[in-house]
Amino acid sequence: MNQAMTCIDFEQAAIRPAASLVQATTPVRRERLVHCNHFSVTRSVGEFSFLVGVRGMPSALVCLAGEVQLEHADIDYSFGRGDVLLLSAEVGECRCRAHGVASLLEISLPEVA
Repeated sequence: MNQAMTCIDFEQAAIRPAASLVQATTPVRRERLVHCNHFSVTRSVGEFSFLVGVRGMPSALVCLAGEVQLEHADIDYSFGRGDVLLLSAEVGECRCRAHGVASLLEISLPEVA
């Protein structure tokens, strides 16, 4: 606890909410919510098929609403609201199929140039 408290900058000015950056509107709406040196958070909302994950990078998927099937290696993995899937770097990019409107958070490491 003491170590965590020493990391806080109490002199920092007020922190305001960051605006999301819309990256795409079709086939689903993709918004980058957070992007920093340590990780990125992207929200995907829609009712169509779309890609998640990045080749060679691990990521986590959090289902906020709806039901989704993740396709990988000819196998479907179903998950729904509240479920979390961890994708290893080896898995890479996968296709998601939403059943009705679904909302996912994708948490990933920043891409290395």
